[in-house]
Amino acid sequence: MWDHPELDNNSKGYPVRPGQLVCALYRRTQTCKFGILCMYDHPEPGAKEVKDQPSELPTALAKAAAQQHQTQLLLHLQLLQDTDVLQDPDALMNAWVRFRMTFSLHG
Repeated sequence: MWDHPELDNNSKGYPVRPGQLVCALYRRTQTCKFGILCMYDHPEPGAKEVKDQPSELPTALAKAAAQQHQTQLLLHLQLLQDTDVLQDPDALMNAWVRFRMTFSLHG
């Protein structure tokens, strides 16, 4: 039911998590004691860090906002499925299509 994408690892075997903050220990030492369990980004050694533009949301914040929005929509869709409002298959399909279109536009 839920999406569990494969993790990308850098050449040292640490997880690459674009949009997350860079692991502070990895940034300083190129090692991470948490390994694949670390929730932070571990970019390829020598890769340039992407700087946020002053007029844009920081990348991590924008990604977190998109994930929160997706979770809210999933919960809303699930709630609608549990009520009599969307027992009509066409209405349920329309709600699902709107949901998918929203996230195909936001990456």
